[in-house]
Order: sequence, then structure tokens, then C-alpha cells
Amino acid sequence: MAEGQPFFRIAGCVHSPDHHYLAYAVDLKGSEYYDLSVKDIETGVILNDRIPDTQGGAVWGNDGKTLYYARLDDNHRPSRVFRHVLGDDVGNDELLYEETDPSFFVSIGKTESRRFVVIKSSDHGLTAEIRTIDANQPNATPELFAVREAGVDYDVSEHADRFLILT
Repeated sequence: MAEGQPFFRIAGCVHSPDHHYLAYAVDLKGSEYYDLSVKDIETGVILNDRIPDTQGGAVWGNDGKTLYYARLDDNHRPSRVFRHVLGDDVGNDELLYEETDPSFFVSIGKTESRRFVVIKSSDHGLTAEIRTIDANQPNATPELFAVREAGVDYDVSEHADRFLILT
């Protein structure tokens, strides 16, 4: 993929839960705006689901067809989280969360159990706010875990049907 490119950086490679697809992000300009693409691992075909201007990573829903990703704004700040279903027009992706405070950045991940998608909005390690989505219900609305409180940074994990909070 890098052959003939003056710049090439790949980021955020993650396979779907069934290992059928690989989501990966590529920057061809050195701008750190990544285009997210999906490859069918069995056939080698790259799908038409190219998503521009992402942060560089993605998280799969447990159905193996839903991707969650963060887009960068004009100030290069990851500020919006979207849901994409493979095969759908990227222009129709659903905005799940938008951080309006310019001092906060969003990130996405999954709990260690892989049961929950985690949307974290935080400033530089001082304050955080988290929303979760049940990864087994890809159409679910993000649920606020705890309201942001100045000076309280936290992360969540999940074990034996309980959330664990690290502050």
C-alpha cells in the first residue's frame, strides 16, 4: 500500500470480532488526518466504506458489521464520535456524541471483556466524562456513566457484570 507514496502511515488496525474484516486507518499526507478503510480478510477486497478525517482508530460492535470512530475537527481535535454500518453510505453515519468544550478531546475504546464500547471525553488528564454502549446492541444510544466533575479523571472497565472505576 505504501509503494509509490511520498508519505505513508498506517494506524489503528483492528479486526472484527469474527475476524472477517480488518479496519485500518491510513495517512498519506503526514497531516495526521486518517482515512479509515475496511478490508475483507478472506477475499482481500477493500470495501467502499472509506471514512475520511478520522483520529486513526476504530472500535467494532460485536455484530462484526458496526464501526465506531472519532472524527477530527478543523483544529485537529477529535471531537465527534460516529457509528458506521458496513455497506451504508458514510455520509449517513450517525453522530453519537459531540464534545463542544474545545479543551476536551474524545477517544473510543472497549472494555477488557469486549462487552462495552467506551466513549471518553477528557481534558489533559484532569477531568473526564464517559459514555458506554453495549457492544452486543450496536444500535444502542450511548449512556452517560458519570457527569463530568472538574478535577476528577476516571476510566471504567467491566468484570462479572459490574463496572470497575479507576480514578
